[in-house]
Amino acid sequence: MVNTEQEIRGYVAELRQLRVEWQRADHPFEIKVVCGDVFDADGFRRLEDAGVTDCITMPWYFTGKDTTPLENKIEGIHYYAEHYF
Repeated sequence: MVNTEQEIRGYVAELRQLRVEWQRADHPFEIKVVCGDVFDADGFRRLEDAGVTDCITMPWYFTGKDTTPLENKIEGIHYYAEHYF
């Protein structure tokens, strides 16, 4: 499921609260997200600051090309790096 940064912040806060309630706050915990409105390093840093440990992204979709050939995916990764980082 793709969520917005604001939604993810709410989910992370709720998870943090539940982990405290269940006395699990000190145990290792990963939060992996797919964020639909964060595309650059600053946005990923904000998510990290909120408690997100991993972001799942598919940079090849930014080119608008067919994503089946591996070459198009590689080109998409380069495009993403050049335009967003």
